[in-house]
Parts: sequence; C-alpha cells; structure tokens
Amino acid sequence: MDSKIYKRLLELSKNNSEIRSLLTIVESGVSYAETRAKTIIRYMDEYTLHDETHLYRVLSLMEKIIPDKTLNNLQALELSLLILSAFFHDLGMSPKEREIKIYKGLIDNEQELSTEEKLLLEDFNIYCETKTDLKQRIDNAYSKGNSGLAKMLENYRLTEYIRINHATKIKEIIQEIENNEKWSNGLKYNNFRFGRYLAKICESHNENILEINNSLIKTSIPVSPNEYLNSVFISIVLRLADILDFDAERTPDILYNHLDIQNPISIQEWSKHRSIHSWSISEQQIMFAAECEHPVIEKTIKEFCEYIEEELYKCKIVLNGMQDRIRDNLKKIYNLPLPYKVDTTEVSAKIDYDGNPIYIYKDLNFNLDQEEIIKLLMGTSLYGNNSVVIRELIQNAIDACKVRSICSEGWGEQEYKPIIKINIYEEDTENYLEIKDNGIGMDENIILNYFSNLGKSYYKSEEFLKLKVRLNSNYRPISNFGIGFLTTFMVSNQVNVQTTKIFDKYTTSKPIELTIDSLSGLFYFNNSNIKDVGTKIQLKLKKGHEFPLKKDKLKKFIENQINFLSNIDIYVNDELINIKYPELSKEDKENKSKYIKHYNLDIKEKGILGTFKISLLEKDDLFCSKIIVNNNYIGDDEISEYLRISNNSIEKESESLEVDGSINSGWSNFVGTKGSFYLKSILVDDSIFRESNFWKRDINSKGKIVLPFPVTFIMNLDSESEMHLNLNAARDKIILDEKWKEFKYVFIKVLLKNLLKQFNSIDKINSFVEVYGRARQDSELTNVIEELAKNRISELNIFARNHKYPL
Repeated sequence: MDSKIYKRLLELSKNNSEIRSLLTIVESGVSYAETRAKTIIRYMDEYTLHDETHLYRVLSLMEKIIPDKTLNNLQALELSLLILSAFFHDLGMSPKEREIKIYKGLIDNEQELSTEEKLLLEDFNIYCETKTDLKQRIDNAYSKGNSGLAKMLENYRLTEYIRINHATKIKEIIQEIENNEKWSNGLKYNNFRFGRYLAKICESHNENILEINNSLIKTSIPVSPNEYLNSVFISIVLRLADILDFDAERTPDILYNHLDIQNPISIQEWSKHRSIHSWSISEQQIMFAAECEHPVIEKTIKEFCEYIEEELYKCKIVLNGMQDRIRDNLKKIYNLPLPYKVDTTEVSAKIDYDGNPIYIYKDLNFNLDQEEIIKLLMGTSLYGNNSVVIRELIQNAIDACKVRSICSEGWGEQEYKPIIKINIYEEDTENYLEIKDNGIGMDENIILNYFSNLGKSYYKSEEFLKLKVRLNSNYRPISNFGIGFLTTFMVSNQVNVQTTKIFDKYTTSKPIELTIDSLSGLFYFNNSNIKDVGTKIQLKLKKGHEFPLKKDKLKKFIENQINFLSNIDIYVNDELINIKYPELSKEDKENKSKYIKHYNLDIKEKGILGTFKISLLEKDDLFCSKIIVNNNYIGDDEISEYLRISNNSIEKESESLEVDGSINSGWSNFVGTKGSFYLKSILVDDSIFRESNFWKRDINSKGKIVLPFPVTFIMNLDSESEMHLNLNAARDKIILDEKWKEFKYVFIKVLLKNLLKQFNSIDKINSFVEVYGRARQDSELTNVIEELAKNRISELNIFARNHKYPL
C-alpha cells in the first residue's frame, strides 16, 4: 500500500509485536472493505461512486491535509483508525442481498423474518410512507400500466433510503466483523477493544461535527501506558477527506455513458463531479478547476464548495477547542492547518474553439426585503381583517390537541381531555389576548427548526409523517403554510410563548418560555415555570389599536368560525362555547312554494359531514323542469308566472304586458344555493358552488360545482378524509387544482347518491333522470346520475323481491 499513513504504521511495527498484530488487522480490514465496496454499485447505480477507488482516495486526501510533523506525532492505533475509517465509512451502502430482498418485498412471509428483520422492514415502510410525493408518483405509474417507471422510482427510493441510513448501518457491520471474522482478532490492540470507536468515527462523517456529544468521541482516550487515542481528530480528518473527494475520477465517463441514469438529482450529482478536471489541496489552498457544460452545474459546484468552506470552519472551531485534563499540548500534537476558503475562480463555463464561454453565468438571486415581506404576510392586504389572528391561533391549538389525542390513544393515556381556553383581559393598563391549549406542545427542536422558520411547517416534516405512520393515523392538520402565526403582529408588538412538549406517557421536554419582540424578530428565552403540557400564547395588544372582537363578540365569532369539532372543549373568557353538529336555520327550512319539494339529507361519508337541503320542482309526485304557478288574464292576453330549474337555483319567470300590447318576461332567483363550508372544522370564506347570478361571479368561479338544482347546506370536510383541498394563505379562496377536481367529483356523487335514496319508486327515479339528468349539457354529470339511478333501481328491485313488495 503506497500510503504515508501505512508506511508510518509499518515503521512503528518493526520492534513491536502488538503493533504488528494491529497492522495485520488493518491489512485484512482493507482487503475486506475493498471486496465489500465493489457491491455498492449494485444498489447505488445512480449515484457517484463509493467503491474501493473512493476509499483509497479518501486515504490519500487524509495524507494531504495532515502535515508530516503531525503524522509523526500520531500513535499506532490512531494511524490504524485513520486507514480503517477511510475504508469502512461507506460500507453501510453495501447491505446484504437478503436485506435488499426484504426491502423489495421478495421475502414477505413473516414466518421467514427474524425480529430484527421485521424491525428493518417496518423502518423502511415508514420511510416509504413519509415520502408522499414519490409514493404518489409510483402509484400513478402502476395505475397507468407503466411498471418500468414505477420500478425505477422504487429503486431510486430504496437507493435513497440506503444512502440516508448508511452511516448508522456501519455499527452493525463492525460488530459483525468483530464477532465473526477471524482476521479481526475481536478488533483488539493491547487488550483495548477499538471496534466501538471505529464505528462511531465512521458514523460521525455524516453528522454535524459541532453537535457530536458522545463518550466515544474524545481527545485523550487511554489505550495503553503512555498511549492515547484522539477520536475527535480522526473524525475531523475523515469528514474533510470524504467531502474533498470531489472530481471526475469518481464518475468515470464509461459508467456515466452506460448506466441508465434517469433521475434528475442523480444526473446533477454525476455532472457536478464529471466537470472537475483538476484540483489542489494543501495547507495554504484548496482549489478546484472545472469546465461546465451548463450554469446549473457551475452553480452546484460552487454551492458545494461553500459547503466545504462551512465544514472547514466548523472543524477549525473543534480543533481550536481541543483540551482535556490528561494532556495539555493537544493543539501542538494534532496540528492541522486548514485554509478558510475554497478557491473556485477556475470553475467556469466551457470555452468553445473561438475562445468564448458557451454561457454567461452571474450568481444572482432574488433578494427579499424581510420587513416588507413579513408586513405583507401578516397584513390585512393578505388576511382581510385582523380578526383572523384568533382563527389562526385556534387552528394551531386544535392541531396540537388532535395530535396529542392520537398519541394518547397510542400510549394508552385514557384520561386525556383536550381543552382550549381563549381570554381577553386587561392588566396594569395593558390589554392582552391569550390562548392556551393542553396539546402536544413544542420543544426546542420544533421552535428552532419550524416555529421560527416562515413557511416551514412541522406538520409537513418527515418527523411528523413518521409519527403518523407509527400511530397508524391519517390525520391531516389544519395548519398548512407555517405563516399563520405572523398574524399575531397585526394586533401585537410582543408575543410571549410558554410551552412543554410531551414525548410519551411519562416523558416531557424542558419547559420553554419564548418572547418575540415585534417584526424585528428578536427572539429570547427565559426560564419557564409552566407546569402543564401544552402551549400558552399571550399577545400584548397594541396601544391605540382597536381590537375588533370584544368579550361579547368574541364568543359569537368563534362559534361561527369553528364547527363540526368533537371531543375538544373550547372556553372563551371561562365560558364553554357551543361547538357541535350545526343545523340549518329556521328560515332555510321554510317552503316558498307548494311546487318545490325539499329533500333533507344528513351525510357522513368519505369525510364529508353535514346537513343538506335539496330543492326540486315537483308536481303529482314527478319532477318537472318548468311549472306554471300562476295565470292571469288581461283582456284576451294570458299573463303567467313560472318556476323553472336552472344552474344551482330555481328561477321565477314572470310575464308582463307592455304598453304597446306585447308580452315581456323577466326572471329572478327564487331559491338559490347557499351555505357554509368548513374545512377541518374551520370556516372557509369561499363557496364550493358557482354563483348562480352571473353578475356576482368572479374569475375563481369557473371550475366550481354546478348542479341543476339549489342546495342549502352546512358541511365540513374533516381531517380524517382521504380528500384534501388547498387554500390560499388567507383561507378565503379554494385553489381549483387536481385535489379540488377529485373532491368535486366525489362530493357530487355522494350528494346525488344520498338524494336518490329518498326516492322509493322507479317512476320517480326515471323522472329525476329525465328532468335533471339531462338538464345541463354536461355528459359527466349525466353519466353519474344515470349510473346512480341504475344502482338505486337495482336496490329497490332486490328489496321488492325479498319482501314481495310491488313497485
């Protein structure tokens, strides 16, 4: 092995039998890693190579960043662990063939799987479920008969899973070597077992070096008399050498041209490496040179170099902070001079034969004025009025309580009762709005990574998706964009948050008190004495800023904004409010004409929950498209009034006699569609039906629901539904996308199916098909009505045969 590190170890072994034994382990370990690394390409064929070539290059890069003087200071085990970590750190990307078969479902008989294998499969299945977009693409490919694309996407997903988890898998591999491989000698040196240290060093190359807090990563681990192991130093060297292996040799042309690389991420990764044609790494300089075919590749290389700079900075911090009580000269022994910057001046566009670049790249991005953007997001220009702060905070509280309810059920926490309390009060001449819940709560991780990041919702995170899968829940949170909390600054310049997160039935986080001062975003923490799990948010209302909801109006506002909410008690100023299954008003139940028959439906199906009144024109127990309701004679002229069916309405048409003796007619809405639509129990300030009066329609009406009769309704699409609707940030417009189209089709079908259940004669069903099935030039609606009518007639025939009942 032509390696300075190996030669130094060989030199130390000449007069030391223990080091010679260690050298044998190193040589055998390198051979073992070489053989196993060759299998990586079988499962990682769309990624840059992590085969034995990469392993040797990592070792070579270690030698480039370690000065000769420092290398000579290193002791035998440290030299050995440098070599072994270079060769072992990526072996987690070469799982066993049986493991791959389990992931691919080729071994799915539970009796054939061990307990450990069942846990492996469960973890992989959870990962697959959390990758919702990819899962949907795979399902769509299979549904369209494109099994080739589906399998390619499944292989990509498996590859990603292996890559993401490869650092943690190395521990299992090293334990297996320690226990089963004769050449390993139990991974002992002078009776010091170093396998666990090697595993942690390898695992650390995929972790944040500043956040590693582990007893195996220390600066002076006693190995034998006068010999110590600095696993911190080795971890730093491994991490830097691994990320510096960044050039075309890692992605040779022959593989690039022959592998079926179809995923855009993979292509970007390969192209990035293939563009590098030279580099220089020394104590004074790290430089890469590349000729790029596309500005995306140039940008990607430069961004990766920025990442290298960030890692250099972190490693310098750790190196400068090395100290312990055992040795006082660590910085001298482990001197590792590193440059602060990566030189990318030679990373540029490819030059053509005339000496001109094939493109001009400028590193420009949109720069946002943070204060103005935040004002836009929290201002009335987006949300309409500042009453919505109540709605946004309540929906966050509902989500927190719902998630805890789901968790509590899984933990067997029978006594949990979700409660939300809203109060407006005055204290020391200041006015406050406070909302408190006993939901799941937040910990520091959620506050730092989600709560304080605009547009980044915890409920869309992989962490939450994994929780849902483990608890077998299909709950869809109300919160969507992760910006609703900004509405608090519409009414307040200071927000205080106190929170404690519950992890399981007996474990909670440390209580947190967080104060946020105005839009400047000044966050600071205080010691909290909150005792209960959950979150309390207190807003100090702006002086001179009239909050529109006083105590007497607040209760009514919340009762209007929230409905269909079960199992959560909501108190407003200590008064329990009435949030239940709503009913149509007395006015909505009134009948305006003997020719209009109302059919009242209570629906709870496919996540659609509500009360509906459908109004149909009917005479002599059969349906009509037009009915004369009044005739008058003026002389010899007959003047009539009609009721006729129309889009989402019943219209009244009246004839009148003009001065010139002609008869003119005009029409107006007699009964129109109206109602309240709730999404996950929160009122949506938009209609799901197209406005029947054309002068009231807006550009957002075109794709909405149109039926040949009016519907009066109060309905909710609940959080357990498989369907989901996207709203704009202000929740006052439904986005008419593919999800809307799916909901629209299902809703119409459910509504019509429940309506047809009210008809108990075949004549009446046929009458409905004749009048309403062909009332609109909408073949899809006609087909749905005819299909449902056929099913209802079949039900009636079966009932008649079973009960000998004549139809």
